[in-house]
Amino acid sequence: MTRGCAAACLLPALAATGLPGYAPAQGAAAVTAGHARFEFLTATLLRLEYSPAGSFVDAPTAVVLKRDWPAVRVQSTQQNGWLVATSGSLTVRYRLGSGEFTAANLEVSWKDAAGAAGSWRPGARDPLNLGGLTYSLDNISAANLPPEPQGNESPVNDEIPGLDM
Repeated sequence: MTRGCAAACLLPALAATGLPGYAPAQGAAAVTAGHARFEFLTATLLRLEYSPAGSFVDAPTAVVLKRDWPAVRVQSTQQNGWLVATSGSLTVRYRLGSGEFTAANLEVSWKDAAGAAGSWRPGARDPLNLGGLTYSLDNISAANLPPEPQGNESPVNDEIPGLDM
């Protein structure tokens, strides 16, 4: 099972089955650094995976089923112990050999349409986040759920419309 997913994480059921026959998303550019993989699905959509075994899952995700976008051009370098990979729209910095993703070893940065800089690190809270599917989130915890009680129960046995298992 991969850990530390963000932005287009895997469905736990798909990751657990290790379904054969899936290939990396067409057009995606993947940069691997040891047990970490950064897959640029588009220039502005990034799939992050950390696998202690160094094996990654190429199955579609709950929120990104379409996987046939135009090719993404990514440049990557290693600088002072860091992997730096950029699509021109997003830049990922990961401290090489540092293990699972944390705020200390991973940062994703970008500029929005107006040119304002933004960044994200694991554990960062976004008060404007509208939520979304919790079926695909790793390490679901109360800190990541809305304060109202409805919808906070475990999604383990929930059905996902349109997904035949």
